Amino acid sequence: MPGKNAVVKRIELLTNVWRDFTEDPLVRVLRLRLGSEAGRLLDAFLAYHGEEASDLDDLFLPIVVPAQDVDTYWNEVQQQIVRDIGEAKDDLDSLDIPTQWQPPAVTSGGSSAQTLIDTLASFQAYYQDLFDHATVVLLPSEIASRELWIECMNALVASGPWPPSVRVLVPDWLPETLLQDWSVKHSSVVATVTPKLDMPGLPLELLAHLPSTGPGFEFRRLFVQLGAAASSGQITQIPGLAHRAMMLATDQGWFALAATVQLLVGGALAATGQSDKVLEAYRSARQLAAKIDDPTAPKVAVTSAMAEAGALLTDGQFREARQVYLEAARAADQGEDAMSSMDAHRMASYCAESSGDLDQAWDDAQAAVVVARNMEGETRRDSTLPALLHRMEEMARRPEMMARNLNVQRECEELLGNQWKGVIDHTKTLLS
Repeated sequence: MPGKNAVVKRIELLTNVWRDFTEDPLVRVLRLRLGSEAGRLLDAFLAYHGEEASDLDDLFLPIVVPAQDVDTYWNEVQQQIVRDIGEAKDDLDSLDIPTQWQPPAVTSGGSSAQTLIDTLASFQAYYQDLFDHATVVLLPSEIASRELWIECMNALVASGPWPPSVRVLVPDWLPETLLQDWSVKHSSVVATVTPKLDMPGLPLELLAHLPSTGPGFEFRRLFVQLGAAASSGQITQIPGLAHRAMMLATDQGWFALAATVQLLVGGALAATGQSDKVLEAYRSARQLAAKIDDPTAPKVAVTSAMAEAGALLTDGQFREARQVYLEAARAADQGEDAMSSMDAHRMASYCAESSGDLDQAWDDAQAAVVVARNMEGETRRDSTLPALLHRMEEMARRPEMMARNLNVQRECEELLGNQWKGVIDHTKTLLS
């Protein structure tokens, strides 16, 4: 790989991990323990090794389908691979590469996981002159539960033994690592690697290779350093970096950037329990937002107010949080941001209910409903509105609210359509 920058170096590291894995004749599954911030790097690794420049003689087949049932999942993975191969036939024909391969017949009584392995083995055998390993990369778009995902992987290893030409790559995202116990149980066929990618250091390395000067570059450098310190838990470095970035931004009149610095500081300190300093940072962000004289002002004002209100809510200051949420709603209305306005009113309602003022909670919820009426139907269903309506149903059944003879069903049907019950039930499932 010519011109090795920080990204290329990390791709090489993953490549070496892969080589070590494929040289082991016994294992079949590579479990990569990765932080969520490494997702794009994994995409880059797969993209690079899908190009002619790749120095691996292996084929990677990334598959993104939901995992909600064991047999259905492996069946959909196998079918997606067959479809992807079919869609590549024109490209293969243009390169005079044979395209007569057909998936093998399904074995009577065999599992869908076994069908997948048979398909990969057959495909690799047909194109063995082109690549050494046919590898399915499991990237489920949704996982119903940890237990279901483990059942899926149990079905996979139960379909063995496989030929060494068939491999599986499965990321196990930190910090959950759903497959930790499973990988230990099946260590004879599963290799687990936690590559030292140093993702927090990646932006700093990239920035170090950008030749530039001036206040814009200096602010960018400080902001990247601040972000790296925040993401790696180096709390002691944050005040100094933030102060320098703030001074530079305010001197240049970059109030939106200065507010962003304070939002980052507040978010970094939130995990430390320093509630006073968190609130101080968010309030500073709101003050800076008020100085912005361009179209970004309402958005920064909303973000800052929602952050401060959230910190007050976390600290149990419900009445104060409600007032700030209402200020966020007004800023959202100014910026014609209906989604944020509705959500701010929704959270104001939650704060009122938490403080024991049900009448105020109901009025705030109704204010959110008024905003929602001006939103598109699909947008309403995909927003936090179903959660609000579910809470309104629960409030309406409270003894102290019975005298108001409240009826939420009419609003549910008006805002969510005829299928509103299914939407609410789905929301209840997510909240349970």
